[in-house]
Amino acid sequence: MTSPLAVSMSWHIAVAADGISIRYGVTNGAQTGVPILLVHGFGTDATTNWVISGWVRTLHTRLGRPIIVVDLRGHGGSGRPRDPALYRIHEMVSDLRLVLDASVPANTEFDAIGYSLGARLVAELAAVLEAEARSTTVPPQRLRRIVLGGSDGEPLLQSVRMEQFLAAFNGGEVPADTETRRVVRIAHALPSNDPAALSALVQGLSVSDPHMARRAPDPSQPTLLALGGKDDYLPRARQWAADLPAGALVEIPGRDHLTAVPSAIFRTAAAEFLRVAREVHVILPEPRAPRPLG
Repeated sequence: MTSPLAVSMSWHIAVAADGISIRYGVTNGAQTGVPILLVHGFGTDATTNWVISGWVRTLHTRLGRPIIVVDLRGHGGSGRPRDPALYRIHEMVSDLRLVLDASVPANTEFDAIGYSLGARLVAELAAVLEAEARSTTVPPQRLRRIVLGGSDGEPLLQSVRMEQFLAAFNGGEVPADTETRRVVRIAHALPSNDPAALSALVQGLSVSDPHMARRAPDPSQPTLLALGGKDDYLPRARQWAADLPAGALVEIPGRDHLTAVPSAIFRTAAAEFLRVAREVHVILPEPRAPRPLG
C-alpha cells in the first residue's frame, strides 16, 4: 500500500552517448522554485537513498520545489554494464548532464544534494558547469547551492586493495583490509544490487581514472557539508568546509558514514540551507523524449 505521505513521482529513461540507460524520477503536481537534483552514493539507488528514507517527502513538504532523483549507472533501474571502462567520472557526470538537459531548462538555476560518491559527482558537475559557462554563449543550467554529505573532498576508492577486492567477488576470503571489506559489504548490501556491475565500477574508478586520484574540485557556490559524528571523514571535512569560499558544516550526532542519510537532522539542515537564498521560480517542462516506466 502506498503511504499517504508519499510524494508522487514519474520515472523516465534517458540514454547516454555510450548506450547506457539512465533512470531518473521527477516529482509530479504543482510545484515551483529552483529544482533540486539528488545524487546517491555507491551501492544504493534513488528509491532507497532518497524516497524511502524520507528525503523527497521532506524537501517537497518544506520547499515545494521540483525534485529530480537519478539512479547512477550500475545502480537501481539504470544500465549495469560490467566493463570497467564504462565507469569513469567523465561518463558519470555526463549522465547527470543528460538528466538535467531532459528535465531542467537551459540557463536556469538548480540546487544539488549528493552523498558520498554522489557528493563527489556533484562537485565535479559544478566544476564542469562553471567551465562551460565561461566558454559558451548559451549558458547551461547554473548550480546555485550545494549539499555534500559523507564527503571530505579527498580521493575516493584509492585505498581499496584490488587483489583482495576481486578475490572476495570471486568467492574468496573476506578482505583483511578494512576499507576493502567495507566496499565489498556495501556492494552486497541491497538484494537488488548487481555485485558484478558494482565491481566493474570500483575497478573503473579506482584503478584507471586519474580524476579519482585527486581531490574533488572546490565548489565556488555556497556549500553545506554534512557528516555523521562517527564518520571517519569528519575531521578532514571540517577543514574542507573552512577552506571553501562559502562553506559550512553540520555534524549529525550518533551517525556514521552508512547511517547518516536517513537522519532527520540531515534532511532538515539541508532543506533550511537550500531555503536561505533568493527563490527563482522555475516550472519544469515535460521531460524531453523520455520513455516512461511502468
